[in-house]
Amino acid sequence: MRVFTSIFKSSILLFFVFCSFCVKAQFTEYFETVVPGTITFTSNGQPFTLTNQLKNARLFGNGVDAHTPAAPGGFSDQFIDNANRGALNQVNSIKTTNAAIFTVKHLYYYVSSFLSGTPNTASGSITFRGKLGGVTKFTKTISSGFPASGDYSVFAGFSYLDFSAGTDYTQTNIDELEVQTGGAFVYVAIDNFRFGPASTLPVKLTAFSASKNGDDITLHWQTEQELNGGYFVIQHNPDNTNWQDLDTIPSAGNSSINRQYFYIHHRVSTGKHYYRLKHVDINGYTEYSPTIVVNYRNEATGINIFPNPVNGKVLNLTLGASVERNLHYTIFNFEGKMIQYGPVQKSRESIPLPNLASGLYSITLSNGLQATFMVPGDKN
Repeated sequence: MRVFTSIFKSSILLFFVFCSFCVKAQFTEYFETVVPGTITFTSNGQPFTLTNQLKNARLFGNGVDAHTPAAPGGFSDQFIDNANRGALNQVNSIKTTNAAIFTVKHLYYYVSSFLSGTPNTASGSITFRGKLGGVTKFTKTISSGFPASGDYSVFAGFSYLDFSAGTDYTQTNIDELEVQTGGAFVYVAIDNFRFGPASTLPVKLTAFSASKNGDDITLHWQTEQELNGGYFVIQHNPDNTNWQDLDTIPSAGNSSINRQYFYIHHRVSTGKHYYRLKHVDINGYTEYSPTIVVNYRNEATGINIFPNPVNGKVLNLTLGASVERNLHYTIFNFEGKMIQYGPVQKSRESIPLPNLASGLYSITLSNGLQATFMVPGDKN
């Protein structure tokens, strides 16, 4: 079942705004002013943290100074490296300290099979992974073309990596750049790290939530901006590892107003259920929402609404076997405004509804039980 509309302008339980912290401008870090031996640095006001064995290093006359590949030269004696404790297949990273989103443009790297930084004497590889929230967004591996000789003095042994070469990753939003040595390489140094602001995201997701209704789970999400939007894929799994596509819903395309989307996962089993949204724009760019979890128990102590979305102008309500009778119900719209109030005296009630606008509603019983239901709208 797929239903979506765009009539509300309020907030709900969970809020997620992509790009809540973003790098503001392009900048190249030359590492010449950082404190040697530390694991943090700040560039253009943006703090970064070095993970695992990476640290700020200083060795007079080594590294890469401010220049382009076509015009090497200049003075340099600072960079970042893992000289203290290199190992085969070691993974290190540069990440924003505050989870700010950025794009990487280019850098210079040096690899060696010796921690002393002497010239390469063996073959190997180096892999760069851009990550966002721990999820890999791109992978770039270099396994050939390393300088056959030369130490890591100015520009001699460093190689230039342009992230726009081949597949262009310079517009991919990340908060961490991971680097892993492969083969015989145990040493890595990085200099002239150029990064930029986050690219414009195709969708700004401001809310994503789930609620239970009988043996169904209703998902709701809200966007406040859509740029070249394509479609949403609703993904689900019971163990947070094996994601499966439930359905696909078209997005609005281009929009600058709040839009509401709903989806009902019917007849779920007892246990935990994990959900996330995958949005794909018209250019194939993909973003994932945060994951939400619902702990569902199918028992005789709840209430159920059927069908859902409601059919016509009547809401059919059933009570679990152990739920008391002689209750009262209250129906609220998505903005929290009370729509209707009345008695519930039997295990099954058919409640007449007013002419409700399309959207998401909740019904609350006087004993505290609650469920949500939808009034369908046009699929436009």
